Amino acid sequence: MKKKQYIYTITLLIGILCYTSIANSPIAFAQKKKEPKKKDVVFAKNLTPPEIEVLFTEALKYYFLEDYSTAVSLFNQLILQGVEKAGIFFYASKAHWKIGSKETAIEYAQNAIEQEPTNKYNYELLAQYYQQIGETEKALSTYEQMVQKAPNTELYYQYLAELYQEAGKNALAIQYYEKLEALYGVQKDFTRNKQKVYLKQNDIDNAIKEGQKLILNFPDEPLYLQELITILIENNRTDEAQKLIEQSLQQPYPNPQLYVLLCEIYLKKNEREKIIALLPKILQNPDIDPDTKVILLITNAPIAQTPAEKELFSTLAIGLFQKYPNNATLATLVGDKKVEEKKYKEALHYYLLAAQLGNNTQQHWVQILEIDSELALYDSLLKHTEEALSIYPNYAVFWLYNGGALLAQKKYEDAIDALAQTKKLSYGSVDLLTDANRMIGDAHQALQNYPQSDQAYEEALKANPNDVFTLNNYSYYLALRKQDLSKAIQLSEKLITLAPENPTYMDTRGWILYQNEQYKEAIPWLEKASQLTEDALIWEHYGDALFQINEIEKAIEQWLKAQKKGGASDKINQKIQEKRIVE
Repeated sequence: MKKKQYIYTITLLIGILCYTSIANSPIAFAQKKKEPKKKDVVFAKNLTPPEIEVLFTEALKYYFLEDYSTAVSLFNQLILQGVEKAGIFFYASKAHWKIGSKETAIEYAQNAIEQEPTNKYNYELLAQYYQQIGETEKALSTYEQMVQKAPNTELYYQYLAELYQEAGKNALAIQYYEKLEALYGVQKDFTRNKQKVYLKQNDIDNAIKEGQKLILNFPDEPLYLQELITILIENNRTDEAQKLIEQSLQQPYPNPQLYVLLCEIYLKKNEREKIIALLPKILQNPDIDPDTKVILLITNAPIAQTPAEKELFSTLAIGLFQKYPNNATLATLVGDKKVEEKKYKEALHYYLLAAQLGNNTQQHWVQILEIDSELALYDSLLKHTEEALSIYPNYAVFWLYNGGALLAQKKYEDAIDALAQTKKLSYGSVDLLTDANRMIGDAHQALQNYPQSDQAYEEALKANPNDVFTLNNYSYYLALRKQDLSKAIQLSEKLITLAPENPTYMDTRGWILYQNEQYKEAIPWLEKASQLTEDALIWEHYGDALFQINEIEKAIEQWLKAQKKGGASDKINQKIQEKRIVE
């Protein structure tokens, strides 16, 4: 028996520590003011004060053991006996909340407040319930009652201020922030929150005053000056912002972010020359950290307009990269500048360095692959697509480039497989489906799988009927095979309509007419194409057409030009020597 009483005593002590009002006076009977809801009733006999103490202790024990259902049943028995102590209602409320009886939990929390209206924890419990069920107005009302009736609740002004701020009741939020400031002086969090409220109200003057207050009271915190200047800039008070910056830059060890903001002001004022004059000085300043220099260079690089300005930014970027050779962002920037200068091989060098340093975004690899493709570096393109696919194996664009590289290297079967992956991962993209099907058509054409080639071209045109590349390749290869020339003519007519000034497409049109033995009709197209390009094969085609209308000398003249240029068919020498068409 003694051992059991000892357990009760320990559990009761836990309850006393958690809710002091139970220990301040003995538990006693009281007249019932309100009939509580009768839930989980086990029995309802009259209890003596010692029995009540034991029952309460048992209820607390089960509560702290997290057996909330048993705790609820015991607390309800106490309440049914008319025991109206704040501590009992407090813990009964918490136990009911734990088992999901939210309505009863709220009612008992209200009862706890009625029994002990000066205890802040009762109010806090009820307010938290209201917040959790989204009853913000009731939570606010509860906190308002607390700060009016319970002592030592001044710190709860912060809760009220923040809740009013969240509820959009900005004037009330400011009132409580001002009360906090009156009690505790200027505090960083309170003042900054108040500044945010003013900004939300578009009360810029008061927001600026709060910013000035922060700077005055916390002069060693550079962030507050930076934030105030940003507010001024965003609200078109650039002259005030510029004055603050210029004053601050006169101080020892100024905040380097001020240079960023100063450049932003110059940009707003369209004073490009000032930015261009300031940047080299900033980049040479040893007191400014590398990250700030990189940000300044990147954010201001787009202002370069003239070739001289672009060259300056390129030089600055290269110089900065030499100082910080492990900076992937800088390497990318240098690559970008080289692309602008059309120095693609140099751009590729820096892009690959950036990739090695950690810039492995999809877009970065696309830039690398575009340059490989543009420069016809197909070995490089194949290698780089494989690297890109090792990082992004499900990115259709990389499979498209991979298929293109394999196609260029005459690895036709592998190209078809890669392009099939492109289609699989394209998610209905018209551009990807068009390009992949066209290239599959080219691969099957090379393998002399003509039905599969035509089917692929048809699928490309189904995705995009106006794709000039497909129209060109499909019609040209039909002519080359001398198959379905009427369809080839129809396709080439549409091609010329879409791109009337392209010499390659003129050649296709002329060559299809040639294959259809419409030599006189072919001549104007091939002649015009030969005047617009230095493509040896086009000159050879023009020569062939001239030969067919008995313009032998003119034909040989075109063949000689094609031979000298290089890139004509393997029959060109024989044509010239024998002065005839060689099939």
